Amino acid sequence: MRLLGKMRAFFTLERLVHGGLFIVTAAVFFALGYFAPRETLYESQPEPEESSIVESEPISNEPMTGKIAINSATKEELMSVPGIGETYAQRIIDYREENGRFRDLTELMDISGIGEKRYNQWKEYFTLD
Repeated sequence: MRLLGKMRAFFTLERLVHGGLFIVTAAVFFALGYFAPRETLYESQPEPEESSIVESEPISNEPMTGKIAINSATKEELMSVPGIGETYAQRIIDYREENGRFRDLTELMDISGIGEKRYNQWKEYFTLD
C-alpha cells in the first residue's frame, strides 16, 4: 500500500512539473506576442501609403466593337485583338515597315507564324484603311 501511495505522489509531481512547464511556455509565448488578440496584431501594422497603391484599367471581356486599320495601327492597338500578343504585333509592324502598306489582308499569312487558321480568326478585326 505504501508503494501505491508513492506512485500517486510521483504522478502528481510529474503532472505539476509538466503543468509548470506549460505555464512557463505559455507566459513566454504571451510575452512574445504569439497569443495576442487578432485586433492587436492588425492594428500594429502600418497602413499603406496612398502613393504605393496602383490602380489599373479594368480588363474588359467585351468583344471589340470596331475594326483596326492594319496599315496605321500601333502595337497596343494590334495587341487589343484576341490572340495577338507583343510578338505578333511586332511582326505585323515589322512586315509593314519592310513591305509597305498592306494591299490585302491575306498578306498577314506572309508573316512568320501566321497561317490560314490565325488569319481566319483575326481577319474580322482588321480593315485596310
